[in-house]
Amino acid sequence: MRSGERGTVYLGPLDYPQELYKIGELTDAMRANQYISTIDSWYDSMVNYTWKDSGEDIRGKALNDTFFRQSLSTFLFSPIGSKYQTYFHFDGELTIAQPTPLVLACKFDYMHRSLLGSLEQITAMDQTKQLVKDAAFSDFAAPISFKYSSWETDKIIFHELIRNLSLAMVAVLIMTLILLANLTASLFVLVCVALTLLDVMALMSWWGLTVDIITCINLVLCIGLCVDYSAHIALHFLQ
Repeated sequence: MRSGERGTVYLGPLDYPQELYKIGELTDAMRANQYISTIDSWYDSMVNYTWKDSGEDIRGKALNDTFFRQSLSTFLFSPIGSKYQTYFHFDGELTIAQPTPLVLACKFDYMHRSLLGSLEQITAMDQTKQLVKDAAFSDFAAPISFKYSSWETDKIIFHELIRNLSLAMVAVLIMTLILLANLTASLFVLVCVALTLLDVMALMSWWGLTVDIITCINLVLCIGLCVDYSAHIALHFLQ
């Protein structure tokens, strides 16, 4: 499976010993999502390491504070867990062989699969955000990706495009009724505009274009351009 955009789930000052299992449930849910290809979670590595190191199975369990801090410290100074030290922000300095300070924030990474078009991208982003929301953490939790800002823009544009095209078509009908003063001719103009718009959208789909800022502007401009010739033709026949 080809990889797409990288993202990161950021977690705030949670009650980590009591909510540790929620992180595991979230990573499992994200791993099962069709739009996410890989998860790089310190939780899974910590569960496996703790089981091998102490024989304790902590998967899906809430822990007491002392055991959690000592286990986390041991894991973060282990060969397999040392790379995750930068994934945490502590209320103090991390010291080897000592329980960790209070965890103020942490993160873990994930990777979307290769997504085709803005509709898949928006769906993938929305589902990822919903998975984090459904985890019901007690404090801040959010998935963030460099591409999410542009995908949010595309999401807004998609809804605005429908609104703008609808308003433009209504404006065409009203103005042609006023200027041509003939209902039949105005309806013919409206049909010409609608069919031209349909043709342009079909060609855009055939070319593999998706809804974005550029295509949105072009579609709205298309209405303004095609109403000109159709209205002149209608006026000629009326004369």
